[in-house]
Amino acid sequence: MFIKLILFFLLSQTLRSSSQILTYNGFNPPTDISLQGLATVTPNGLLKLTNTTVQKTGHAFYTKPVRFKDSPNATVSSFSTTFVFAIYSQIPTLSGHGIAFVISPSPALPYALPSQYIGLFNNSNNGNDTNHVFAVEFDTIQSNEFGDPNDNHYSTAGYWKENNKFQNLNLISRKLMQVWINYDELSNKIDVTMSPYGSDKPSKPLITYVTDLSSVLLQDMYVGFASATGSVISEHYVAGWSFRLNGEAPSLTSSNLPKLPRFEQKRISDFYKIGMPLISLFLFFSVISLAFYWVFGLWLRGNIMEAKDPNLGCDGYDLEEVEMVLKLGLLCSHSDPRARPSMRLVLQYLRGDMSLPELTPLDLSAGNEMNLGGREGFSGIAMSYYSSVFNGFTGVSSIADSLLSGGR
Repeated sequence: MFIKLILFFLLSQTLRSSSQILTYNGFNPPTDISLQGLATVTPNGLLKLTNTTVQKTGHAFYTKPVRFKDSPNATVSSFSTTFVFAIYSQIPTLSGHGIAFVISPSPALPYALPSQYIGLFNNSNNGNDTNHVFAVEFDTIQSNEFGDPNDNHYSTAGYWKENNKFQNLNLISRKLMQVWINYDELSNKIDVTMSPYGSDKPSKPLITYVTDLSSVLLQDMYVGFASATGSVISEHYVAGWSFRLNGEAPSLTSSNLPKLPRFEQKRISDFYKIGMPLISLFLFFSVISLAFYWVFGLWLRGNIMEAKDPNLGCDGYDLEEVEMVLKLGLLCSHSDPRARPSMRLVLQYLRGDMSLPELTPLDLSAGNEMNLGGREGFSGIAMSYYSSVFNGFTGVSSIADSLLSGGR
C-alpha cells in the first residue's frame, strides 16, 4: 500500500522576524496551545487531533502570532520545524484524511470541512488567493476532485537511506514518525524530510520545492496543526514539536516524549469476524454475472433468501443481516461505477453504523445498466434472454445520487 504526502500552497503574502523558538516534548497542561474541534491533550501529554468521531476536524495552534516578516512587504524569514506524529486507523489499510503542519493567519478555522479538506478549507474557499495558508499535508486518501492522480499525490511517504536507497513509510502504521520542514529565505527552498522516529535525520530530503513564500504568508501568522476524519475512524497524534525562526528547530528529547496508546484490536475485530465471513459467504455471486442475475431473479420473485449458502443451515445468523448483505452485494455489482457505494460506506453498512437504504428491484433496473460491464442494460439481446429467465422483468428507475458517496 502506498500512502503519500502532499505539499499545499494556498496563496498570498509572507514571512519574517527575529528568532523565535517553541519546544514541546509532550503537551502536558498548562501549555500555550489552543485546541479546537476534536483536538485534546491526553493525560500523558499526547496532542490528539482527532478521535473516533467521523466527519470532524481538529486544530491545535500556538496561541501567540509569530512575526515572519519585519514589515508587510518585506521578505520571508527562514524557519524550520520538526514534529513527531502517528496515525491510528480503525482499519489497517484505510484511514481518515491525514494531518497537516499549518501556517495560518488565524488559529480559528470555523468554516473548514473534514474529509478531503483536512480541516483547512471548504468547497467555496479551496484554492482562493485570499487564504494566505501554507501547509504540508501528510495525506492518506486520494481525492479525485483535487486532481490527485493516485494515492501518491506528489511524493511517496518515505526517506532516503545513506546508501541512496529509498525506503517507503506507511503513514497509518501506528508507529511514530518524525518530520523536518525547512524554509530558506535566500534560496526560497522548502525541504521536507521524514524518517521513522529514532532514526537520524536523512541527509537527502523527501521533497525539495522552490517558491517565494513572500506571496503566500502575512506578516503575523499562527503555527500549528490541522487534521480531519472522513468515513473511516482515525486518530491523529503529535507527541512532540519544535519550531524556530531564523535557525534550526531544537531537537526533541526522546526520553520526555509521551508514549503512544496501545492499539485496541477490538476496533477492527468485528469487521474481520463478521464482515469478511459475510462477504465470503453471501457475495460470491458478484464475481460471475450469471450468478448475479440468478440472485436478482430471486429478489424479483420475493425469494432472495434462497441465495444464501445452504451450508449455513437454519440457525446462528440474523436473517435481516443476511438479506442486507445480499442486497448490498447487488448494489456493489452495479455496472455503473458511480452507482456503487464506496468501500468506506460498505464498511459502515456492515458494521451497522449506517442503515442500508431501502432498495427494490426497480432501483437496480435497466436504467442503471445492471449488466456487470455491458452497455446495453437489460435491452436488446440481453433483455430478451434474461426476460425469459425472470418472467419478463423490465425496470425503469435508478439509485438516487444521494446514496452513492462519491464512487470508488
